[in-house]
Amino acid sequence: PSGTEYCPAASDLTVAYSTDHMPELRDQGWHINAGGGVATKSAFNLLGGSVEFDIDFDGVPQGVNANIYTISPGNIGGGYTGDKYCDGATNKSPWCVEVDWIESNGNCGGATTLHTVPGPGNNGCTAWGCRSQYQYHGKSSFHMKITYGFDGSWTTYRDGQVISRDSMSPRPLDSDFEKLRSTYSNVGAVIYSSQWVGWVPVDACGTTPGNLGAASFAVSNLRITGSVSQGPTPRTCFELDKKLHQSS
Repeated sequence: PSGTEYCPAASDLTVAYSTDHMPELRDQGWHINAGGGVATKSAFNLLGGSVEFDIDFDGVPQGVNANIYTISPGNIGGGYTGDKYCDGATNKSPWCVEVDWIESNGNCGGATTLHTVPGPGNNGCTAWGCRSQYQYHGKSSFHMKITYGFDGSWTTYRDGQVISRDSMSPRPLDSDFEKLRSTYSNVGAVIYSSQWVGWVPVDACGTTPGNLGAASFAVSNLRITGSVSQGPTPRTCFELDKKLHQSS
């Protein structure tokens, strides 16, 4: 893999927004209770690199969207803050490339989606997305690893499940991966994670909005292999291992 391995400390993360409860920032992860969002302060060039983490959706009711994805805002200066938000949907936020590693419909099923083309439509990975949907069949906490090629191609591993270009509908074009490559290369990727109601994937899991106030999920053991494109340099895994070694 290419780049440095980062194990972000809680201080390398930021609360993007909160509704009822303030999301809890943790070393190498976070816990979101009710509506809220968390992000890395840094944007990463992940080309040739990877991201891995454990994620637990057990406490998310069906009809609530709990997720982790990347957005690529330009000009985050000293670090990402909530006012810099952008995404690949058609909404009031500015548009940018969005790579949805997983959006969960409660603890029932999820989707992995690429958005590289502004606006709606089925001409590529638009706001509608190039998407792969799947059900969890009772196991809603798992290990995930996301890998990127230098050409912008990406593969998501969810425990044993492999989600790649051939799993997605519509199938991403070379131009979609090129857009991803140029975006990550120029401005990098902020890792963003939130919990909200209003849209969920996997219709079979139910489409009625769930009880957001009762929803909670957690990300842990976050490791990022890449380079910092924008913002501060987070804690490296080397620094963490050294610290753990010294204290043992």
